[in-house]
Amino acid sequence: MTTPGRRVRAKLIPRQATLVSRTDLAGALVEVWCTDQTPLQPGDVVAVRVAGRGPVPTGAWRRYTVAESDGHRFRLLIHHNPGGAAAAFIDAVRPGHAVTIRGPEGAVLPPVGEGPLLVVCDVTGLATLAALNNQVNRDGRTEQITVAVFSENRHLDSSVVVSCLGDPAGEFAVLRHLDDIARRVSEHAGTHDGNARLLAIGEHGLTAVAKRAALGAGLATTQISTRAYWRPGRRGLE
Repeated sequence: MTTPGRRVRAKLIPRQATLVSRTDLAGALVEVWCTDQTPLQPGDVVAVRVAGRGPVPTGAWRRYTVAESDGHRFRLLIHHNPGGAAAAFIDAVRPGHAVTIRGPEGAVLPPVGEGPLLVVCDVTGLATLAALNNQVNRDGRTEQITVAVFSENRHLDSSVVVSCLGDPAGEFAVLRHLDDIARRVSEHAGTHDGNARLLAIGEHGLTAVAKRAALGAGLATTQISTRAYWRPGRRGLE
C-alpha cells in the first residue's frame, strides 16, 4: 500500500510526458497538449524541464499552470518570448516528443468565495484564467467573475482571449494601460460594498499595480490574491 507521503514524493520525481499537439496562437502564445500517467487538474502547477539560454543553465525547470485537463491529457498555454529561457524548448518540441515534467507542485486557483471576483491578468496569466474558466464551466463554480486582461501588445485582443478560454464564463475586457487596470480594480472594489475580491496573475509589475489599487480602494489583504511571475531577481512562478 502506498502511503500519502510516498505519493507526494512521487509527484516530485521527474517523469516523461508525451506532447500530442502544438499550436501557435496569436499574441506569441503556444498551446500544447500532453499526455501524462498522473491525472492533473486545471490550476495545478507543473514543472517542465526546458533547454535554457543565456544565464539560465540547460536543464532548468520552468513552472506552468495547467489550463485544462481531460483524464490523462493536460493543456498548457506558454508565452513564447524569443529571448526567454524556454524559447529553444518551445521552438524544438513537436508532437510525439517526450517532455520531462514533475508535479503537481501546488495549485494557483483561489477557493470559492462569496463576493464578486475580479480577475486581472496579462499574457503570462492566461493559463490560470483558462483554468478558472474551466472550473466555472465544468465544475459549477458559482461566484460572479469579471476579467480584465492587460496587454500592450496589439496582437493580443479579445479573439485571442476567447481562443484560450473557449467559452468565457463572465464578462471580460482587454486593457492597454496600467492606469486602466488600476481604475478597473478601484471601480470593482467600490461597486460591491466591501464584498469584492481580487485575483491578480501575471508579471510582477501588473500584480503590484492591481494590489496597490485594491488596498487603496479599501479591500483587506484577505480579499486579495496575487500570483506573480518574473519578479525582479527571481525566475518563474513565485
